[in-house]
Order: sequence, then C-alpha cells, then structure tokens
Amino acid sequence: MADVVGLLIGVQEETWVNVGLQKTPIRRIQIEDQCNFKAIVTLWGAKVDLIDTDITKDEDNFKVLLFTSTKVSMYQGNYQLNSINATQIHINLPIPETEGFKQGPEPRTPIKQLETKPHESLEQAMFKNRKKIQDILEMDPQTKEMFTCSATIMSIHLDKKWHYNSCDTCKKKVDETFYCTNCEVVVKCPKTRYLLTVDIDDGTACIPMALFDKEAEIVVGSPIHKLLELQKKEQNPAKRLLMDKASDTTTEAETKLSNKPTTTEAETNLSDKPTGSNTEVDMHLLDNTTGNDTGVVRTAKKRDRNAMEKDTETTTITNPQN
Repeated sequence: MADVVGLLIGVQEETWVNVGLQKTPIRRIQIEDQCNFKAIVTLWGAKVDLIDTDITKDEDNFKVLLFTSTKVSMYQGNYQLNSINATQIHINLPIPETEGFKQGPEPRTPIKQLETKPHESLEQAMFKNRKKIQDILEMDPQTKEMFTCSATIMSIHLDKKWHYNSCDTCKKKVDETFYCTNCEVVVKCPKTRYLLTVDIDDGTACIPMALFDKEAEIVVGSPIHKLLELQKKEQNPAKRLLMDKASDTTTEAETKLSNKPTTTEAETNLSDKPTGSNTEVDMHLLDNTTGNDTGVVRTAKKRDRNAMEKDTETTTITNPQN
C-alpha cells in the first residue's frame, strides 16, 4: 500500500466494467508529479464518489491530491494505482508536498475531463481474440495480450484443498497467523473463499485452471458456508456435491494467468445455464507460462468425474526445468 501525491490534471466520468458477474463503477483520475511524470489512479466501487468531474469546472485549477492507501501494481511496464477500502482523497492539504507544486509554472493547464470508453458487455468480452488452448501455450510467454477460448471442464481435483482464508481487502491468501503479505496487515476477520482446481479441455490441450470465490460458487451451485458445514459432518457428501453440481453448469470465464508454472489464477465471469454431462467454459486467457518451454501431457480419455481420484491418468502442464 502507498500514499500518493500529485497535481490533478484530468478526471474521467464514472464508467462501468465487468468484475466477475457484476458490473462495477470505476473512475480514473490522472495526476502529475513535479517531474511531469503522469499516472492514473483508478477508483473502484463506492470510492468513485470521492471526486467527480465537477471539479473540472472550478476556476481554481490548482488541485493537489493526496491519495491514502492505494494499491500499487505493475502492468505492461507501467505503474497502476488502485483504490482499496481504506483509500481517501485529500485536496490541497497544508503539507510540504503541496507547497512544492506551487512553485510550478503559470498559468496552469486547466483540469481536463478524460475520455470515457464505451462499456463492453460481458457477451462482447467473451468472444474477443478467440484462440485454442494449444495456440496460447505455444505463444511467447511475455505476451501481455488478452485471449478468449471455449473449453470443457473435465474434472475437479478433489485431492486438493478447495477453500482458503483470505484478506477481505485484497482477497489474497493469508497465512496461519492471518497475516496478509500483500496488504502487510493482520486480518482480524479473514473470509473463507472457494478455490477449485479443475481440468479444462478444448480438444487441442488440457490444462488445470483455478476457479475462485463467486465463480466457483456458480459452478458448484452452493455457497461455501453450506459445504463447510457439510464437511464438518462428513467429507464425502461435500465432495459428491462438488462433483454433481459442477456437471450441470455452462460457464463463461475471464481468467488471468500468473507467472507461476502449472498454476492458473482465475478472475472468472460465469453464467449459469443447464447443460448435459459437461461444463462448458469460455475463458479469457493471459500468458501464464514461464520463460522455459512448457510441455502438455494430455489424458487419453475423458475421465469419469465420480471416479476421478482413482484415475491414474492425470492431465498436467509440465516444466522441463522442474
């Protein structure tokens, strides 16, 4: 987390983006430091109301903003600043950083209203740049492009833990002491979230993918607290519910692939539709491979879901270096 100070140079109208199955409001704000380095701060959810475009109509265009508790990340070589629950905005605070901006040139450039991109529907997003899994696996690992593909959930890894304790702010996993390394805080009330590992196949390759939280709940068809209660009584009924529910849901998923080998971290968009025996998955895929060549070992047959744990043929992504 970081506090950021900058001279306001642009504000965007509130717009909406797809986050999972929900449409979430966002507002982008452009700021500039004293070295003329520009950055975009994105406000999410209720935080969009911390500032609005009316500020661009103010005759006094000297607005130094202090953003407290922003999440800093890197994407395609550029820094990204995003709001979290604790983020606040202070304007022209009497602090040394504000005084430094007063030494800038006059007259100042008016605060501009940033262009708003038209909202992309979930249906449009799920068909952009469609590719096969095998084609994606063979691409340059450094590719930062978004892909989509259609695949079928073949099985669920019931031998792996299907839930985890998370930070309520960033949703990252907390350790045994409930410490979040991402937010660098001890989480008082960690939230238990789904983490289902599934095998997906589109006819060209079969790879593992992780389904998190609400998206996994849609596939399973049951809130996680119900399965946890079931697990306390007996483990097998919970497993059977996972298998049965996952076999009658058509899904569309947006998936972000990490740089960890053999691991797919998913931010999925899923729609609940009845099907036959398989679960269809539309996925947005980003590169998840390492710099090494990655081989794919595929199953010779479609596995029986109910006998999955007995099946000795497994589908994996293997890294020659491991």
